[in-house]
Amino acid sequence: MKQSNRILSLLTSSTSFTWNTFKRVYRKGFVRIVPGDDIEYVGHTMRYILIIVDILILVIMFRPVDYVLGHTFARCDIVPMEIIQKTTLGETLTVQDKRMISSIVKCRALSQMLELAIILSMYVLFWVKYSFTPAMFLFGMRILRANDLKKMSIYDALKRVLGILISILPVGIGFFWMMFDKKSQGWHDKISGTVIIRKSCLVKKN
Repeated sequence: MKQSNRILSLLTSSTSFTWNTFKRVYRKGFVRIVPGDDIEYVGHTMRYILIIVDILILVIMFRPVDYVLGHTFARCDIVPMEIIQKTTLGETLTVQDKRMISSIVKCRALSQMLELAIILSMYVLFWVKYSFTPAMFLFGMRILRANDLKKMSIYDALKRVLGILISILPVGIGFFWMMFDKKSQGWHDKISGTVIIRKSCLVKKN
C-alpha cells in the first residue's frame, strides 16, 4: 500500500511539474515580464504570430500595388519564343538575344526592388506614425523605443529595417533570438533599440 502511494505521489508530482513547466513556457511565449519592470513584453510565440498575420495582411493590401506594377513592368515577363527555343535546344545566343535577356533581368530586378521599397516604406510609416503594424493593431500591441517607451524616430525605423535584413541573413537566427531574450527582442530590436509591448500596460502605467 505504501509502495502504491509512493508511486502515485511520484506520478502526481511529475505530472504537476510537467504541467507547471508547460504553463510557464506557454506564458513566456505570449507575455514576458521582467522582474522589477511593470511592462508586459510580447513573448516570442505571439511575435511569430504577429509576423504571420502581418504577411497575410500585407499580401491583401499589396494586391492593388502589385497589379499596377505588374502592368507597368509587363515587358519584364515577356521572353521571346525564339530565345526560349534556342536555350532549350542549347543553341548559341546572338548578341541581340543576350542584350534582350539582360534587359529583362534588369527590368525584373528593378520591379522587385521597387516592391521591396514600397513595402519597407509602408512599415516605416506604421512604426513611426502609429507605433504599430496592422497585426499589432489587431492584437493590441505597440512597438516603442526600449529606453523611454516613446515613438520611434525615422532613424530608429531605418535601423530596424537594417536590423531585419541582418536578422534574416544568417538563416533567420536573429528572429529565433527572441525565444531566449528576456524581453523577447530579436537582433533587429536590439539594433534599433525597440521593444514590442502590450498596449494595456501603457494605459496602466499612465
